[in-house]
Amino acid sequence: MQANAQSINFLKTQSKFIIPYFQRSYVWNEKNWEEIFDGLEILEKNFLGSLVFKHLTPVTGEMQKILVIDGQQRLTTLAIILKAFYDTFNENIKTNIVSNIRSLLFYKERETSSEYFVKVEHSKIDSKAFKAIMRYNFEEPSIVLNYLGTSRIFDAYNYFKNRLSSTSEEKREILYSKLVNENIKFLVVIDLSESEDEQQIFDTINSSGVQLDPADIIKNSLFQRIFSIFKNEQKVNNLYADYWEQTFLADPETIQFWEKEKVTGRIKRNNIQLLFHSIAIIKSLYSAD
Repeated sequence: MQANAQSINFLKTQSKFIIPYFQRSYVWNEKNWEEIFDGLEILEKNFLGSLVFKHLTPVTGEMQKILVIDGQQRLTTLAIILKAFYDTFNENIKTNIVSNIRSLLFYKERETSSEYFVKVEHSKIDSKAFKAIMRYNFEEPSIVLNYLGTSRIFDAYNYFKNRLSSTSEEKREILYSKLVNENIKFLVVIDLSESEDEQQIFDTINSSGVQLDPADIIKNSLFQRIFSIFKNEQKVNNLYADYWEQTFLADPETIQFWEKEKVTGRIKRNNIQLLFHSIAIIKSLYSAD
C-alpha cells in the first residue's frame, strides 16, 4: 500500500477508473457540494479527503484498470466540477482548456484513435447520467436536457454550474487554475496492489462524507466474498444482476420501496435494513436449534 499527496492531475494517467457495480449510488447532497465548492478558494491550504484505488494486473494491449475502493463520491464530484467549469467558460477559454479537460476526464484506447471514452466508469445505477454529463458539450450537446431531474448526479452538476455561472469569469479562471495546478496537492491517494485486501481497507477508511448505509456494507462484503470464491468477474456480475439488482434496483419504484423508512420502537430503519435484520434474527434462531 502506498499513500501520496496528489493534485487532481493524477487523473491524467492513461487508466480507466472503475467503480465496482456493487457499490452504492451517488448520494452526496447540497451540504457536501457546498463544502467542496467553498474549499476551492482556499485549495492550497485545504484537504479534500482521500481516495483508495486498487490496481489490477494489466492485460497486454488493454487499458490499465483501477478499482475505486473508497472515495467514489469525492471522485465523482470532482469530475463533475471539472465539467461544470468547462461548460460555464466562454468559447475562447473552452478552446484553450479543452485538451486539458479531455486528458482529465477521457481516455483513448489507442493513440491513433479519434474516439474518446469517459475515464471514470460508474456503477450501473449512475452510469447513464454520469456519461451524459461528461459527454455534454463534446459529442452530445443536448443529452443533459433529456435527463434532468432523474439523478442526483444531475443535481450536483446543476448546483456547480449555477454556482460558477453566478461568479465572474475572472474568478472562475482563478478557481479553475487552482483546481488543476500540479503543485496544489489537496488529496491523499492510496494505491493498493492486487494482492491486498480492499474490503478491510474499505471497512476502516469510510470516514468523511455520507455514512454508508448498513445494507451497502453488507452488499460490499457479500460480493467481495463471492468474487474471492469464484474469481470470475462475469459470473459475479451475473449473480449481482440476477439477484441483487432485480430484487432491490429493478426500477425507481422498487428502489423507493426499499429506501422507505419505518420506525420500530425508537429506531428508524429503511425496508432493506429491516429485511436483513429479520434474516439475521431468523438465522440466529435456527442456528441455536
